[in-house]
Amino acid sequence: MPNKFDLLHYEHLLQLARLKTREQRLEMARVAHENKLTSNELKKRIDNMLGKTASQDKQIARTLLRQLREFVRLASDEDVQAFLEDQERSAALDHTEIAQLLDFSGKFRETAADTQEMLKQLEENLRKNFVEKEQQKVLEAGKDSPKLEA
Repeated sequence: MPNKFDLLHYEHLLQLARLKTREQRLEMARVAHENKLTSNELKKRIDNMLGKTASQDKQIARTLLRQLREFVRLASDEDVQAFLEDQERSAALDHTEIAQLLDFSGKFRETAADTQEMLKQLEENLRKNFVEKEQQKVLEAGKDSPKLEA
C-alpha cells in the first residue's frame, strides 16, 4: 500500500518539509492527497498554518507594481507607439476589438487625471516610508554594533 507521500509531487514535498513536526507533515500530506491540492494550494495552507499570510496591502502593492511596470513598458515601446499613431495598423482589428479599445481608452482618459493625483500621493507616502525605514535600519544597526569606549 503506497503512503501519502508517494502520491505527491516534489513541489508538495518541499512545502511539507517546512512543517516542524512529523505529525503536521503527515496530516498536511493527507489533506493534500484527499483534496488533490496543487503545490501552490498546499503552500498557501502551510503559509497560513505558519502565520505567514501576505497582507492585503502587500497584495495590492504587488498587483499595482505589475500593472505599472507593464504600462511603462507599453508606453515606451516604439512598436506600440507606432500602432497608436497609424490608422492603417488599427484597421486590422475586428469590430469587437475596436469597440473594446474605444471603451477602455475613453475610461482610461477619464480616470487619468485622478490616477495622476493618486500616484503623486502614493509617491509622497512611499518616500516618507522609505526615509522612516532607513532611519529605523540605522538605529537598529547602532544597537547591534559594539560601543566605542573613549
